[in-house]
Amino acid sequence: MNVWDCKAYIENYIASFGGHVIENMELIVRQPRVDPVFDDSYYFNGVRSNLEVIGQSACDRFNGTTVHRNRDNGSWSWFYTNGTNYTVPDLDCFNKTNAECCDIIWEHGDWMGLDKDGRHLTCYVYQEPIYPFLDATNSLKYPDSYNDAQGLCKRKNYNNSTLQQQFQKVADKIKNEVILQIDNYLAPAALTGYCTDSNGANQNTGVKIIKRADYGPDDALLQDCLKLCQQYQINKTIEVTGCEAVWGMTNRGCYAHTAEVKGASGKSSNYTCFVDPVRPANNQASCKALKSLVDNMYNYARMTYTNGLVGRIQFEYLSQYCANGEEQLTLNTGLRNLLTALKTRFVFNGVVEVVHFVYIVGDLEGTVVSVPRVAANNPALNPILWNSPA
Repeated sequence: MNVWDCKAYIENYIASFGGHVIENMELIVRQPRVDPVFDDSYYFNGVRSNLEVIGQSACDRFNGTTVHRNRDNGSWSWFYTNGTNYTVPDLDCFNKTNAECCDIIWEHGDWMGLDKDGRHLTCYVYQEPIYPFLDATNSLKYPDSYNDAQGLCKRKNYNNSTLQQQFQKVADKIKNEVILQIDNYLAPAALTGYCTDSNGANQNTGVKIIKRADYGPDDALLQDCLKLCQQYQINKTIEVTGCEAVWGMTNRGCYAHTAEVKGASGKSSNYTCFVDPVRPANNQASCKALKSLVDNMYNYARMTYTNGLVGRIQFEYLSQYCANGEEQLTLNTGLRNLLTALKTRFVFNGVVEVVHFVYIVGDLEGTVVSVPRVAANNPALNPILWNSPA
């Protein structure tokens, strides 16, 4: 039979017992990764994350070791331009955070050097799939593994309620730690004090009052002033170099600077200055801040397609523009778009992969490559397992 006949056969078989204990269990037909897809992604190494300790690698797969496998579960070869190859070894990530594990992989990639296509060994973080099972009382549980304070690998089983609570905890952490950090990286920081020039002196030249009102100390008021400055540049077609919010003073108001602004005084608590409030496409940004942001995203990230974007930031920007001790890189449109995409995907596209499906794998002609094995007894009392066809 072909893959679709196989799918229908298994679904009918399970239905004959009244369905599976996992109510939304789904069988999905898919094809193996074709060679071009595999070849274009082989240099990305997956780091499995657990759910219990946010940012920590999963420990019950290969004892926490990052194991490289090709499609035949053999060794992973790294091919050089001179025709030689190198077998990528196991890399120990036991009791490491996701970011620490990615650093281990990246540093080994530095030692290995680029492959024949100029690619660097890199990584992505993904949620270790949580396969539900029935415990001794026939209750549905969701297993996870984590390292305790002593570094021992422990297992924890969630029920549906506690799983959702942990899911929300991770989502809130991501929102608070990652989304805010992306916002701060993409947007100007609010600096304490009045705006200053390159000599640290109060910049009083080229100052334009936009609106007379208190624009602080609440963040919402500061952001209102920032938006006014950004709109002022659009309306007046003049470069705004700084934005100054003042409150509780006789000169309270929102001011746009058009002369040089390089920082803030650090004093005068009733003043806030935004440097480069309307960042041009070629604005310079901190390499250190971007590395910190990538580490944070690796720690809290879950879904593989999201972390492909994190890997791109690491490979395309950090490795190319910040690899030789540079302090800054160009915050160009491409990097902006990647960070903006990550900002939306981190929260809204999920942070945990709970497996309520299994795959029937078939080739392009529909011939079965591998199928799930279902117990001969009631399948509602036995998880669907993997088996290769005879």
